[in-house]
Formats: sequence, structure tokens, C-alpha cells
Amino acid sequence: MKIDERYRLRETAGLYILLDRQSETADLTRIVTLNDSARLLWQHLREREFTEADAAAVLTEHYGLSPQQAAADARKWTALLLEHGLAR
Repeated sequence: MKIDERYRLRETAGLYILLDRQSETADLTRIVTLNDSARLLWQHLREREFTEADAAAVLTEHYGLSPQQAAADARKWTALLLEHGLAR
């Protein structure tokens, strides 16, 4: 899986949002915000191919989660990326 390179992460008013670099205007009907865990994964994995296991490893290393919890959280995160067209 790879995060779509057209999206960039920006911090605005304490929120982390994703912007489409190819869009000339901001689509305010579709704003994607990331919590701290999603932002951490985005920043660590955005420039390379990765698997759910890679995402789980980041969560385990950073938060000290059990392998089972990290795998479940990584599965949810990757599913949401695909569902919202943020990765392929």
C-alpha cells in the first residue's frame, strides 16, 4: 500500500488536516483531519510502500502497544485510508 502523494499534511489551528495538492481550491465539503496516532503513521509511512505490519510496528514502537492491539489499530487505519481514497 502507498499513501497518495497528492495529499499533504498541514497543521491549522491545532488540527492536522490533509489537503489535495492537485485541487486549485479547498473543498470545504470534505475535510480530513488526523488525530495524533494517524498523523504519526502518516508521517512515518507517507513516502514508501508499506503493509499493515509496518504500521503496527510504528504504533508498537511509539506507544508500546501490544502486538495484537497495534495490528488491530493498523488494520483500521489502513482500511480508512483505502475507503477515503488516500492510499492505493
